[in-house]
Amino acid sequence: MYLLDTCVLSELVKRRPSSKVTGWVDAQSESDLFLSVLTIGEIEEGIAALSAGPKRDTLLAWVRRALPERFAGRILMVESAVATAWGEYRGRSRQTVPVVDGLIAATAAVHHLTVVTRNVSDFRRFDVSVFDPWG
Repeated sequence: MYLLDTCVLSELVKRRPSSKVTGWVDAQSESDLFLSVLTIGEIEEGIAALSAGPKRDTLLAWVRRALPERFAGRILMVESAVATAWGEYRGRSRQTVPVVDGLIAATAAVHHLTVVTRNVSDFRRFDVSVFDPWG
């Protein structure tokens, strides 16, 4: 089962998405694909930076309606076990890790998921399985 990073979702809504990424996503069972609530936050952040207009409106509808419908029951929260795993990793490693990436990695670890991302190097430092659908 898989935890999709923000870059994967962003790729899926591009005008010309990577056929490798769309092909990989289409080949998976929908029930095996999960999101972190933090990924939704990162997408909202990107949309908020856009000027008002049709593109922004379309993306808002996608992130606020289409994604929650598609991933109903498969959007994972940052609960206590995730926070604990993240804190333990940070304490042990003493590495400066972006908070969101660390929490996404901890979410994957707690739920035994593979992180699907283009940013493999960002997640390799964690004890989680990582897959690059662009590769």
